[in-house]
Amino acid sequence: MHKGLSQALLRQLGVFACLAVLLTALFLGSMLAVYAIPQRWIQSNAEKSIKLIDDNKVGLWPWFSIGKTGVTMDYKTDQRMFEYALREKGDALLREEEGAKSSALRAAQVPDYARYWHGYQVYLRPLLLLGDLAALRGWNILAQYAMIMLLASLIAKRLHTLFALCFGAALAAAGYLVVPLSFQFSSVFLVMLAASNLLLLFYGKPFFRRWLPQFFFSVGAVTVFLDLLTAPVITLGIPLTLLLLLKMKEGEPPGKTLWCAAKQSAAWGAGYAFLWFAKWCVASAVLKRN
Repeated sequence: MHKGLSQALLRQLGVFACLAVLLTALFLGSMLAVYAIPQRWIQSNAEKSIKLIDDNKVGLWPWFSIGKTGVTMDYKTDQRMFEYALREKGDALLREEEGAKSSALRAAQVPDYARYWHGYQVYLRPLLLLGDLAALRGWNILAQYAMIMLLASLIAKRLHTLFALCFGAALAAAGYLVVPLSFQFSSVFLVMLAASNLLLLFYGKPFFRRWLPQFFFSVGAVTVFLDLLTAPVITLGIPLTLLLLLKMKEGEPPGKTLWCAAKQSAAWGAGYAFLWFAKWCVASAVLKRN
């Protein structure tokens, strides 16, 4: 019996290892692909976006302010994100130090900020082909609110309308209206919304239940890929809360539900941690420095 358990555990570890390698290759390949887009195609829109942020910096959004407190936009980080979309700026520091030529692979590591994956460039760079910051904010608002509407309807259908209302109240309390205007914070909300929608859409499928740990592992990995250290834990917290509510609705014993929560949390954390360190390894190999 112990031998059977050991073999099952090894198989599971092998699956997670293969998934980690596959995700690392996917992330690296997608970054290389978007940085292969010629800079001249996006330069005008990127520079317009940088100037728009520079000309309209404000600390507080008055519609959310109470006294001297309120929802603050991090314009500096958004500006850096658009600067990193320009390959030469992203690779500037290392080229100055080493006299090296810019390349898509090196630029994709964003040498002066290489500890992050900067996966937001996978959608930011292609979108800059279509417009500047003003247009991108409009599309981001439409995408996020469409996902919220889908999620609210799924929560009401799978759980209860009251939970959908609670989710809306939580977003309002967090000052969500600013999020689609901020590309720094948008990534984790997009991951959270996508993961939550997928969970509710496929939870009834036997194959999905069998692969729940791998699902949460992938969500953690995608979070570290896209995020610039904002609020990454929401990509675990909201889907996990929905999962526990579904299990409670099914009448699952509390002990089993808590064990499920622990497993999914560990899987999410493993995905986040492994892909975080994988980026250090990739950047070190490409840039020849750590």
